[in-house]
Parts: sequence; C-alpha cells; structure tokens
Amino acid sequence: MIELVREFYARNKISATDFDCPSQNRCKAAAEKLGGSFTPVRELTLGERYLDSFPKIVVVSLDPGSLDEPASLNIRSEAASDEDLGPQRRHWYRTHEGVAILVEAATKQKITVGEAALWFAHTSVVRCCANLRGRAQAPWQMFWSLPRLP
Repeated sequence: MIELVREFYARNKISATDFDCPSQNRCKAAAEKLGGSFTPVRELTLGERYLDSFPKIVVVSLDPGSLDEPASLNIRSEAASDEDLGPQRRHWYRTHEGVAILVEAATKQKITVGEAALWFAHTSVVRCCANLRGRAQAPWQMFWSLPRLP
C-alpha cells in the first residue's frame, strides 16, 4: 500500500520531494510579504494499525500541517499524547476523538484518544499553506494558479 501511495504522489507531481507547482514561488513570496510562514506540501501520514486493520479511516484535511511535521510519507507507530493533540476543543484533538468513536463502533474495542492516531490515514487536499497571523485568509495567489484576469 505504501508503494502505491508513493507512486501516486510521484506520478501526479504532488510529493514533497517532487512537487511541481508553477505557482509555488509566487505563493511563497505573497505569504511572506503578509508575514506568514509558508508551509510547502506535506504527504500522507498513516497509523500503523491502518495498514493491517479494519476499519480503514481516512481523514482529509484542509490544512497541510506545519513545518514541524515530517514532509514525506510517514508511518505513525506510537500513540499520541494529549499534548501532541492540543486543546480538547480544537480540531486535531476532536479528529482523534472522532476516530476513537468510529473504531469502537466498528470493532467494539475501546481505545484512547491518543491511540486513535494509530488507526487512521491523514492527508490534505491543500498542498501548501500561508500560515498568516490570526489565521487570516491566505493571499489570492494560493487560490488562483493562473494569471489574474483584469
């Protein structure tokens, strides 16, 4: 499965090592001009239980993550700590909480919120992020890959 994912990313030029977006430099410059910390493409993270278990849960995000996270395909083999997941009311903690509920419903096995990290695949439909202060909207360049029309 891992090789199929790597091949798909490479074939479509969306891998962290072979990202081919003609707008990347323009987006990066626009984000930095606005005080953002541009995050380039991040790849799929798989929990080790995802690879060999049921259910297959895929979480698709609108945020490619941060520069602190691995850029290339990553297999998570340890449960997350509460600190790793952030505040309980924020989306990343709630994502893990939801996965734990789904795992229990499908398998009748109760797992902790931190253990949920081992059970799902996480990817993003967004390949890059401007990371502007206060979560301000990214510059138009990040939404528009063609020259702007007059």
